[in-house]
Amino acid sequence: MWQGHQPSPRVRSCPCRWRGTAVSDYIKALDNVGAVCHADPNTFAKFEKMGFTLYPLGRQGVKVAGLFIKAGTGSVAAHFRDGGYFEMISIYSRLLPTGGYKKLLVTQGERLVKLTLELTDAKRETLRVKETGPLAGSVFGPMEFRRVFTSATQGKQDARFSIMGYPFPKDYPINVLGTEHLTPSVTWQDDLLDHPNGARLLANALVAVDDIEEAASTYETILTLPFDREENDKRVCRFSNNSRLTLVSRSGLKSEFPEIDADSDPFVAAVYFGVSSLDRAREILTRNEVPFESRHDQLVVPHTYVLSSTFVFEQVSG
Repeated sequence: MWQGHQPSPRVRSCPCRWRGTAVSDYIKALDNVGAVCHADPNTFAKFEKMGFTLYPLGRQGVKVAGLFIKAGTGSVAAHFRDGGYFEMISIYSRLLPTGGYKKLLVTQGERLVKLTLELTDAKRETLRVKETGPLAGSVFGPMEFRRVFTSATQGKQDARFSIMGYPFPKDYPINVLGTEHLTPSVTWQDDLLDHPNGARLLANALVAVDDIEEAASTYETILTLPFDREENDKRVCRFSNNSRLTLVSRSGLKSEFPEIDADSDPFVAAVYFGVSSLDRAREILTRNEVPFESRHDQLVVPHTYVLSSTFVFEQVSG
């Protein structure tokens, strides 16, 4: 019987800060962070050297008028037993729709471009945003997507998702999405959830912004979730599965990661993975000659290693 990721409890409702606005009952956790990149085996190999077990390439499709059509994108991903996954999206056909990822790859290069929240009900969350959101005209979905891949142990697999998009400005450089997993037992397959580095959770996405107060207000208003003030000029939204979404000012980013060049506003500066043992993760990184530094009970792989992105390992309880 499948023993992988189970639906996360709903985030605990908080006293509403936005008079007349209901806190979303449908956002559960940080679901995935995605990078757009070239389909380069060397890129995927670098993640395997960091100690991740990768799902095989899955080709993507979208349902239109009741039928699935192929998309020009595919992805390779690492999924985690306690929730969430990290996804690398590549262009496999320039003749098929790519959902804007081809443009992002051309204009921004290989980098983190997608931030997704896990939903209990994509349709109801879409309706909530349309009724209460300040930019309701730019909400999209929900639409049904699929990711078809071949498992070495179970053959052809078809993962299904219902995805909606939050109403951030049209030129916002991060795709902020919500997804309801329609086939969780396919998305989290038990034999692909064990990682040599001990990773168990997509723990955090760190988003760097120019104006921390304005950004926190925007995210709180659109998502109707609290972003609490923390040290180093951060605003943090915490979920019940111990994942979190963090906004940080430029000065706060520099104090924590002085080596990162803030070249756009906003951008996903770092992804954090929860591991069962930092010693185990350290041993894998050292053995595979992956560059890293130990900082504040964390292991930090610098942005110069892969995808111009910083990856952080932190210990979580088993």
